[in-house]
Amino acid sequence: MTTPFFSLDARPPGRLTRLALLPGRHADTVPERWIISVALCSTTLLLALMTSNVLAHWFIVPIFACGVLCCVDGILLFQAGGEHLFDPVAFTGAFGTFFFFLAPLLHVGRDYWFTSRMSIATQALGDWRDWLGWMGILNLVSLFAYRVAHQWVWRRAARPRKRARYELDPFLLRHYGVVFLALTFALQVYLFARFGGVGAFVEAYGQTTTGQSSFEGLGWIMCIAESFPIVLIIVFVTFARRYLKRATTSELGAILTIVFALLIVFGGLRGSRGNVVYGVAYAVGIVHLQVRRFSWKFLVSSFGVLGLFMYFYAFYKVNPDTFRTVMESPDAASAIGERTGRTIETLVLGDLDRADIQAYMLFRLVRGGNAVEYALGRTYVDGILSFIPHSLSQYRPPGKLKYGTDLVFGENAYNPGIFVSTKIYGLAGETMLNFGVWAVPLAFLAFGAAVGSLRVLWRDYDIGDPRRLLLPIAAILCVVALSSDLDNVLYVFFRHALVPGALLWLASRKMRLAASRVVLNGSAARSSVWGRR
Repeated sequence: MTTPFFSLDARPPGRLTRLALLPGRHADTVPERWIISVALCSTTLLLALMTSNVLAHWFIVPIFACGVLCCVDGILLFQAGGEHLFDPVAFTGAFGTFFFFLAPLLHVGRDYWFTSRMSIATQALGDWRDWLGWMGILNLVSLFAYRVAHQWVWRRAARPRKRARYELDPFLLRHYGVVFLALTFALQVYLFARFGGVGAFVEAYGQTTTGQSSFEGLGWIMCIAESFPIVLIIVFVTFARRYLKRATTSELGAILTIVFALLIVFGGLRGSRGNVVYGVAYAVGIVHLQVRRFSWKFLVSSFGVLGLFMYFYAFYKVNPDTFRTVMESPDAASAIGERTGRTIETLVLGDLDRADIQAYMLFRLVRGGNAVEYALGRTYVDGILSFIPHSLSQYRPPGKLKYGTDLVFGENAYNPGIFVSTKIYGLAGETMLNFGVWAVPLAFLAFGAAVGSLRVLWRDYDIGDPRRLLLPIAAILCVVALSSDLDNVLYVFFRHALVPGALLWLASRKMRLAASRVVLNGSAARSSVWGRR
């Protein structure tokens, strides 16, 4: 008798069943997914070759292989029922398909590079395709390491285990929820009042785009204040779950629209598109995991809307006055975008991708030889220390700004106050900046172990477990870790997970576990009957 791919775990009545991996045929090696992945990437590559002759180069071979490796996980998102929408492995795989496969093709096809609009000269590397190809080979080796790690963790966790369980205490959540909502709301009111009102707050942000910042020393206050919308959706979903289960899709959409508007007020007005995008994705994940599963079509359409938001709100990031001009005359968006560098190409290939900067870093490291000065972990130390207020510690060693500027633009190019590169290098880029090319597969090995561990938690946490409410931001952090640097990852964690995590910890209580034996697929397995402690 053939062992099925998955089986349903035995659960006490009323509890959410979960897909559990059983020993035997592993879900990540299902041939059908590999065939679909190869077919999708092959079709995409053929269409790209038909539209652009410049893509006919050997670099497409490792790029294609990277796309297949990522797509085989990413297509889990599109399974019926939305089971895997916030599966960390599926989430990372879907983004990785764009990051490692589609984006390099777009860079070459559109002839878009980070050096295109640079006023400072960079060392010419010749044919970009060659170095995209070498970077593709490095990424391919690293993705193999990543895949081995997350599969190993997933297989190892397939063994039945006894895991502690927590539940939200309605009494504690009601009281702590009110305190957290009042605190975050009051801090945001304080921020507006400090600048003289909402209008003055926006005007102060406009001055930061010209180099005059009035927000120094307010980082932690803003971090706590801007958690208000997520705390609100957690409390609302917990106490209104029965109503939300009966709500129509339009009603759920209206609720998420309100959350979107709140995120604009709590964080968006200071120009942070990430605050809004990650916050909306987090809210969608909470509703999806706790109330009603959304389909992949809803997720794709939601990200499409967020993409439009990121494009138009980029003009606000340039300057609020520029944003007003674009909103008053949308036809002027294209001309203003070309002048300010805020085009759709910049959004897709500059803000969301690192293929060109990583290929250029690889070129500089290979050609620089022994002359390259590695950061040796200093960018990670700098990233951690950047969250410690200056009033507690003013020690700031040279970090990502110095080593990144010198590597990309040449030795001694770093000149504080005159020229500093603020580029983001991604997981592979920051690893190369610190330890060189050969450390990249090791970084992906650790990254794969982390993603695999989060996937195990995604599978194991029941619908009543408060830690389940942190899983959406965990999946988002996987994507951020792949495409950004440590300081960016820590920022998203502190901004979106710290305050909600503190609330859930204070409002939770541990349940007592009594283990019993059940028969599952003809073999003995452990099940759990939970009771209050």
